[in-house]
Amino acid sequence: MDLRIPFAHSVNKNGTHDSICLGCFSTLATVRNEFEFARHEINHVCDPVRLHQLGQNAISRRLELTTTRGIFVKSVRNCA
Repeated sequence: MDLRIPFAHSVNKNGTHDSICLGCFSTLATVRNEFEFARHEINHVCDPVRLHQLGQNAISRRLELTTTRGIFVKSVRNCA
């Protein structure tokens, strides 16, 4: 089964872009060019300890993040 975890992309005031894993809520990269996201996202694996610590809260937080902040979400790769 291929479970894809989406990544949120946001633009910072200084013009850089952040990629945030919506599975473990880690900021994967801060880049100047959005095309740089792919190499960071394709290699990302969620930390199992962090996922355990987040527990069920991760599901509700993921929904909150994607619906209230209006962040662009892109599914690239599954997280363990």
